[in-house]
Amino acid sequence: VRQEGPRGLYSGLVAGLHRQMSFASIRIGLYDSVKNFYQKQWHKDSGNGAPMATRILAGITTGAVAVSCAQPTDVVKVRMQAEGANPFGGKRYSGALSAYRTIAVEEGVKGLWKGTGPNIARNSIVNATELVCYDMVKEEILALNLMTDNLPCH
Repeated sequence: VRQEGPRGLYSGLVAGLHRQMSFASIRIGLYDSVKNFYQKQWHKDSGNGAPMATRILAGITTGAVAVSCAQPTDVVKVRMQAEGANPFGGKRYSGALSAYRTIAVEEGVKGLWKGTGPNIARNSIVNATELVCYDMVKEEILALNLMTDNLPCH
């Protein structure tokens, strides 16, 4: 706030929203479908819920797919946030769309996917942890008839 003023707190906000909307939509939206696919492939006769390993694998898979698709939004978010801390001043990007364009032109389209490998490793683990915990708690709530499977349950 001292160097950039109150407006600096919002540096990269639009890019952050791009990232959250794309990343969360993919990772959460695909989880049940991927879990059910793995369940049918490996546990055809199981009448119970999906085993823990199947859930973890579905979380890792959807986390990796989400990062693979949404990595450009993460690159732009980080660059725009770091730009505010530039001690030499001057802005390279006028906004999120400018950042996508500048990175693609100056570094090639591959520049938008810098850091994908480490990001997949990190986000796959986080995604598996978050979604498996959510899935198991929700399953238990439904099994105990504490709620029905509708909006308030989510």
